[in-house]
Amino acid sequence: MSHTRAPSPLRVNPAPFNPPEQYARELPIIAPAPLAPPAPGLITEVERAAGVALEVGEAVAEGLSPWALAGHALSLLAAGARALRARR
Repeated sequence: MSHTRAPSPLRVNPAPFNPPEQYARELPIIAPAPLAPPAPGLITEVERAAGVALEVGEAVAEGLSPWALAGHALSLLAAGARALRARR
């Protein structure tokens, strides 16, 4: 009972005069498509609303200092940048 095996198409032939197409194939590298960021879920939206309510409550209770105003301006700028980037 003899088993004859076919030669592997990927076997490397060390003979320098043989063309590489006979013993190896090059496959193109295909990059995967970029994934879209996941949409925010209900819990994320509730957390965001709670965070905004907390910040408004702190601003009312403590008053507005220059540092608080700068922080709110930076938050608004970041939110605007994220919205602009999402449109692209």
